[in-house]
Amino acid sequence: CIFTVRNPARRAQQQEATGFRVRLEHVGRTVGPPKLKKILAEHGVGFRTVKKDRKKPFAILVFEDEAASEAARPKLEAITNKKGENYAVAPFVAHKVRSSNNSNNSRHSGPAATTAAEATAPWHDVPYAQQLMRKQRAMGKVLQKVTSQLIQTDLRTESREVPEWIFKDRPLRVGADANDNDDDGDEVNETKHLQQAEQGDGAQPQATPDLAARKLAWIGDQIPDTCCPLEEILASPETEGYRNKCEFTIGHNEAGETCVGFRLGGFKQGSVTVSRPEKTTVAPKAMLAFIAKLEALLRESELPVYDMVEQKGVWRTIMLRSFQSTKSMMALLMVSSSDADDAQVRAELKRVVDAVWEDEYDGIALKSFSVLFFDGVSTPDPNTPCELLRGDACIYDELNGIKYAVSPQAFFQVNSRAAEVLFAKVREWAVGGLQSPTVLLDVCCGTGTIGLSMSKEVDHVVGVDLSESAIVDARKNAEANGISNAKFIASAAEDVMGGFLSKFQRDDDVKAIQGEGVAEARELLLAANSSTVAIVDPPRSGLHRRVVRELRTCDAVKRLVYVSCNPTGSFVENAVALCRREHKTSRPGRPFRPIKAIPVDLFPHTDHCELVVLFERYDGPSAVPPAGAGKRRGGRGGKNKNKNKKTNKKTNKKTNKK
Repeated sequence: CIFTVRNPARRAQQQEATGFRVRLEHVGRTVGPPKLKKILAEHGVGFRTVKKDRKKPFAILVFEDEAASEAARPKLEAITNKKGENYAVAPFVAHKVRSSNNSNNSRHSGPAATTAAEATAPWHDVPYAQQLMRKQRAMGKVLQKVTSQLIQTDLRTESREVPEWIFKDRPLRVGADANDNDDDGDEVNETKHLQQAEQGDGAQPQATPDLAARKLAWIGDQIPDTCCPLEEILASPETEGYRNKCEFTIGHNEAGETCVGFRLGGFKQGSVTVSRPEKTTVAPKAMLAFIAKLEALLRESELPVYDMVEQKGVWRTIMLRSFQSTKSMMALLMVSSSDADDAQVRAELKRVVDAVWEDEYDGIALKSFSVLFFDGVSTPDPNTPCELLRGDACIYDELNGIKYAVSPQAFFQVNSRAAEVLFAKVREWAVGGLQSPTVLLDVCCGTGTIGLSMSKEVDHVVGVDLSESAIVDARKNAEANGISNAKFIASAAEDVMGGFLSKFQRDDDVKAIQGEGVAEARELLLAANSSTVAIVDPPRSGLHRRVVRELRTCDAVKRLVYVSCNPTGSFVENAVALCRREHKTSRPGRPFRPIKAIPVDLFPHTDHCELVVLFERYDGPSAVPPAGAGKRRGGRGGKNKNKNKKTNKKTNKKTNKK
C-alpha cells in the first residue's frame, strides 16, 4: 500500500498564490489590456491582474479572493461597451489543452452529444462492415499522406533530394487530395505523366527514378499512391461491450442529480453534463451494474460531487478494469479532499467500499479497490501514487496463453480479444524470417504485453516505458510466466535510448543514466552479431525525435514495427522522420523504408483504429538528386559562392589589364 498525507488547506493555499479568477464578458475585441485597465480604474474596480486577448471579446480578471470578486461584481456589471451592452461576470472555466494533432477526437470537436452512446460510440448506428470500410479508406489516406509529405519536405531542403524508392515502380493517383473523401480516381503509371512533362523534347522517356526526380514539377498537382501496400483491415472479434477499461465521470445529469456515467461533451462545447450509459455499446454489463450501485451510494453521501466549473467538491471519477478471462474487476476512485474534512472523506470511502465489495457484477468479482487523491484541475500524472483500500494491488488478464498483471494506472490494451489479433500480427511481421540470435527492443512497452508474447521467438527482450508501475507489472509478468530473457527499464524512452542504442555513445555517458538494467541492455543491443528488431507502440503524441534519431543510428536495428494509436496525427510525422534521406548532422543513420501496413480495429463503433506498419532498413541509394541539385543555395554554400564570385572578378580584372 502507498499512503499519501492530505492537506485540507491545500486549495486555500493555491487560491492565495494564484488568486480568484472570473470571466468578464462583452468587453469587445478591440479593447486591449491597457485600455481595459483604464476603464476599470475609472469605475473604481480593484483587481490583481487582467488577461485580455485582442482577438477575443472577453477578458479574465484575477482578484485577491472570491470575496473581492463579489464586491466588484456590481461595479463591473454597471460598465457598458461601445454597443451599449453591460459587462457580465461569469465563472472562469479552465480549458484543457488538447493536442493539435489529435484529429480523431471527434467527440470534442463538434456539438455536444445528446446521449452517452453518442459520446462514447459515435458510429453505434453504422453497420460494422461499413465501419471497417471507412477505416480501411482512412488508413489508405494516411499512407498517401506519408508519401506526399516526404516528397514535399525534401523538396524544401537545399539539395532537394528525394528517397529513391518513392518513384521506383510506383503508380500515381491523379487529381486526388490526401484529405479528399472521393475514392474514385484513375491510377496511371508514372511513364505517362513523364511523357506529358516532356512535351516538345521528342524523346520517349523511361520510367526510371532519375527521370522521375527530374520531373518533380508536376508532383504538386498529383498525390502519390500509398507509401507501401495496405492489407485488409483485421476486425475485432467482439464488437459489443468490448472495453476492459472505462473511466466514468461523477457529476450531474440534466436534472441536476448525482450521476455516474459519461460526459456528453467537453469544455469547448460548454457542456459538463453527465449521462447514464445504459445503452452504450462499448462498456461491458459488469461495469454498468457496478456504477449503478455506486451512483446510488453517492446520492446518499453527505459529501458533494466535484463541480468542474467551480472546481469544488469531492467525488470526481471512477476507473474500472474488467477482465473476462479471470472474472476479475478493479476500481480506482479519484477524489478531491481539499474541500472536506479528511476524517469524513475516509469514513465515506469505507462506507462505499464495504457496500460494493461483497457483490458480483454480471459474474465478475471485485478484486481490487484503490483511491487517488487529486486536487488539480486537469488529469493526474501517470506516476501519481494511489492508495490501495482493499484487495490486491493488481488483477490479471490472459492473452495468447500468457498471464498479465495489470495495476490501476498501467497502460493495457482496452480490447483484450482484438489485442490478441494485434499481437499475433506484430509477432508475424517482427520475427518472421529472421535468423538468431535476435534482440527485441520494445519501446513504450507498458506492462510488456508485446515483448513477452514474442519472448520464445527471440533470444532477448528489452522493454522501455515511462510508467514505473507499468514496468513493475512487466517484471512481475515475466517472472509469473517463467520468462527469464526479458529486461524492463522504467524511464523515458528518449532518455534511455540515447544511452544504450547509439554505438557512438561513451561508456561514461551510460553510467549517468538512471534505471535498472541499462548497462546490460546496452551490451545486448550492441553485441557484434546481434540482429535487433524494434517494436514501437508510442502514446498519441508519438515518438520523441531523439528516439527516432537513435533508431536510425543503431545499425543493429534492421527491422522496425510501428504500432500507432494515432495514425492520422503523430504517425505521419514519425514515418517521414524515419524515412527521410540521410544527413550527417540533422539525420544521421541509414533511413528506413515502409514495406507493408495493416489496420487493426480495436475500437468498434468509433472512428479510431490501430495501424501496424513494417519498416525495414533501406540498403539502396538513399536519395535521387534532381537535375541541378549540385548547386547549393544559401547557408555556407552561399558564402563560398560569394567568395568564388569575388575571386573570379579579380581574375577577370587581371586578365583585362594584361
